[in-house]
Amino acid sequence: MQSLSESFYIAAALIVSGDEGLWAIVLLSLKVSLSAVIIAGVFGIPAGAALAILRFRGRLAVLVGVNALMGLPPVVVGLVVYLMLSSAGPLGVLGLLYTPSAMIIAQTILITPILIALSRQVVEPLPEEYPPPPPHFPFPFSLPKKGFKHTTHIFFLKLYKKGTRRLG
Repeated sequence: MQSLSESFYIAAALIVSGDEGLWAIVLLSLKVSLSAVIIAGVFGIPAGAALAILRFRGRLAVLVGVNALMGLPPVVVGLVVYLMLSSAGPLGVLGLLYTPSAMIIAQTILITPILIALSRQVVEPLPEEYPPPPPHFPFPFSLPKKGFKHTTHIFFLKLYKKGTRRLG
């Protein structure tokens, strides 16, 4: 059995040597994680913005559901995805079990409620915080004075503003 210092030495040697197996694992991990974030963002950010803007019957129940899903244990999600994708499961015919696609599905399920809640939290105060853009602005800024398009436009402007402030 190796000591902790020997393990760190071996790990450092693999990194410095540019081991192909290690880099294949790192690239696969990045591919899976970035794919899951992009897919979750496509669904989660607009859903969160809609949840912030729209008022409808059952909205509170949806908010409670989204907040509850944020606490979903990854092991439970993995088990559910496994059961769905196993040969006995309803999606077993797809043959996705033990593939990067299965990992992307599981991570997307975990990330989506977080993106919904975060985007709702950012978008909800925007209509009171920012006035609508002047009507004489060119195309990208000529949005309705109120409504979903205006609020999502301000949402992305606010994200851009926060990001540039952090960069310098």
